Amino acid sequence: MLKDDEIVENPYLVKYNDQLREIIVGKEVKDVPDLDLVSGSTITNDAFKEALSSLKQV
Repeated sequence: MLKDDEIVENPYLVKYNDQLREIIVGKEVKDVPDLDLVSGSTITNDAFKEALSSLKQV
């Protein structure tokens, strides 16, 4: 996230990224599981699912 042109870490985003990394790193795109809830985030999961669905169609 940017604030006044400087990167500011969002603790929720950091936690989400860390948990997501544990779930998907080392897997083929076709093998990444559907995510219901990672780190308490539903909106971010929806965006991830949409992006993952697009990748699986390629």
